[in-house]
Amino acid sequence: MFNKKGAMFGLDARIALAIFGALSVISGAALYSAIQEAKVVKVLTIFNEFEKSLTAYLLDTGSDIQNHKSSSQEKLTLELLESAKEGWKGPYLSAEKDAVEEHFIRPSDTGLVFWVYFISNEDWGNTTSSAGTTCTSGKTCYYFLKTHLNAEFGDNAAAMAAILDERIDGGDGYDKGKLRVNWYGGGTSNPIAFYQMMPLLNQP
Repeated sequence: MFNKKGAMFGLDARIALAIFGALSVISGAALYSAIQEAKVVKVLTIFNEFEKSLTAYLLDTGSDIQNHKSSSQEKLTLELLESAKEGWKGPYLSAEKDAVEEHFIRPSDTGLVFWVYFISNEDWGNTTSSAGTTCTSGKTCYYFLKTHLNAEFGDNAAAMAAILDERIDGGDGYDKGKLRVNWYGGGTSNPIAFYQMMPLLNQP
């Protein structure tokens, strides 16, 4: 009888260990999924905050953000944080200047830096350049928020780009929709995300 009890105890212990092992795997997967979802939500929140800040800026000043003096298709993003323009009531974001490029800005608690472009919203078709289709007469041009995803997500940047495209545009591809992705240098390790915001007040 003792041996049977001992055998039963050993079997029960093995079953319990198997259950605990399965639960730990499930819990680990759930934790990883929750962490990934938090990262996605964080980026989506930043996109949304930029879009709201730009809208407020345009409403307050009644004019577009000035063009960057030396970078084609780029706006002086820093105006969302500081400006002497009439009607300006900012800062419109909780962010700071980037240490490398003063016209780049970095929201708190993220490794991502952002800057604003003005680009045509037609299907880009080119997925390797640092910007989309140039604004020219007859095209509708929008503000696009730009960031290199690998600065925050490293080797998982390409996967994050795919998730964001699916979440924002239903996976319509990287060359169209509200979320565009270009691949810096033609590789797959440095996806550049472009998030479409408001149209320019003064179209070309």
